[in-house]
Amino acid sequence: MLRLYYGGGYATPQRLPELENEDGTHQRLGGDAYNKFMRNEGLSFLHKDVPTSTANDIDLALTALGPIMVSWGGGLHVSLVVSVLGLDLYHHDPAVGPYQTMPVNRFNIYRTGGGGVVGGMLVRDPQLNQWARYQKEVVLASDGVTKKDGWPTGWWRVWDGSTWYYYLGNGNIAMSSKTAPSSPGAPAKPHNTGRWVFTEPSTLTITWRQAAGTTKPCVETFWNASRECERMNANSNLYSPLAATRFGK
Repeated sequence: MLRLYYGGGYATPQRLPELENEDGTHQRLGGDAYNKFMRNEGLSFLHKDVPTSTANDIDLALTALGPIMVSWGGGLHVSLVVSVLGLDLYHHDPAVGPYQTMPVNRFNIYRTGGGGVVGGMLVRDPQLNQWARYQKEVVLASDGVTKKDGWPTGWWRVWDGSTWYYYLGNGNIAMSSKTAPSSPGAPAKPHNTGRWVFTEPSTLTITWRQAAGTTKPCVETFWNASRECERMNANSNLYSPLAATRFGK
């Protein structure tokens, strides 16, 4: 049965009956059925000007727009792309399971089946404003000047084998959440809290409050966090390596 994973860390599978046959295969929708599916799921086509050729392209698109639904080989098999780590793309495959991987450089080959023909990729974007969100900029109505959030404050999408969202606030406050932010402000109920410190030229360290069952606080050291970067990598003293990307809203 086709089950796609949405929500905070994309850990909760949701059935999509419009795409499911009784034998477990996936339908190819068209016409009214396709429009109904997109409307019911709050989907729109990925904007044609959003590039997806490189790891950085896909990472930026995921950061700005959230998970991307694709059909492999232009056919019936549907997966949900959720993250990029290094040169590997992670996707939830309803026929196999969550967090499957493939090399990013094979992404478009898999999508086309080698034939160069691809169907439209879909994202959840009820406001249909994805291109503006992809730019990750804010226009202040008072002066009409386009500005970006001050670095590194704001939201970051973090991958360490599962998806997290970090909020870095003024006063060096750090907060983590498993739920994607619905507003630019701090989360109302963070999973954990801590402190972040930036050291020139390119080290950002987050020290988290010690969690139950651990012998010491978790310290994550982002070693390539140059000022104004939108992607950075870290090592943890307790857990797996991390990749963080600016989460634009």
